[in-house]
Amino acid sequence: MPPTIDVLIVTTRARELVLSCLDHLARQTVPHTIYVADNAGNEDGTTDAVRERFPEVRITTMSENRGFGKAMNELASQGSGEIVVLANDDMDVEPQFLEQILWPPEPALHAQLPGANYARQLFDGQYF
Repeated sequence: MPPTIDVLIVTTRARELVLSCLDHLARQTVPHTIYVADNAGNEDGTTDAVRERFPEVRITTMSENRGFGKAMNELASQGSGEIVVLANDDMDVEPQFLEQILWPPEPALHAQLPGANYARQLFDGQYF
């Protein structure tokens, strides 16, 4: 069974960008849980739009802009994934994005994804 994956996204007044990002993440080929922090208190309707279009996404509406790092820490504290992926709200990823973090298609990719390489070692001290 593959490890569980949490995808964390912080957004600030970027409703259309984050909706596009979530559209692309919905097409992933491996299971995952998405956590979004609306760092602008729903000023542009981001929270409402995410809840309407992506009810499975766990969204936190910050009462004030706490900054990227604090918002990410808040999301990380909510998750329980064995692998945590930090994504920007303007990322439109290919369907195999998360799958390739788990199982890169070529050994050379390990050099390009050192975080994913390290995460794999954490599970049992071996690559899977």
